[in-house]
Amino acid sequence: MRERFVSVSELCQILGISVSRFYKLLHAGSFPEPLRNPANGRPYFNTAMMTECQEIVRSRVGKNGLPVSFNRKPGQAKSQAKGRKHEDLIAALASLGVHATPAQIDVAMTTVPEGLGEPELIKALFLALKKAS
Repeated sequence: MRERFVSVSELCQILGISVSRFYKLLHAGSFPEPLRNPANGRPYFNTAMMTECQEIVRSRVGKNGLPVSFNRKPGQAKSQAKGRKHEDLIAALASLGVHATPAQIDVAMTTVPEGLGEPELIKALFLALKKAS
């Protein structure tokens, strides 16, 4: 499987936090420092770093060992991931070329932070299922 790289804004969409909040937490030592593209200096994260960031959001413990609180983006339900109908997720993932069973969705959901909007949830599930395959 090829290494995946995401920009700061893509990572923030996956994590369900704003870019400004991400940078505040990054400067506080809660998230790992991004890699930098040598050609233009833009920050990016590889798959391992993205997974580490997802674990930080899930556990609410920063890379520096301190507790971290995350505010939901305005308009997001408290737990959009819970109670999500598998049929909708299966259909969305199938449209992206990933065929998953309800059991595979359940396993992938354990790696996805709560509170993601629908596009971010589908993207996070897509990445989790691709990684598992």
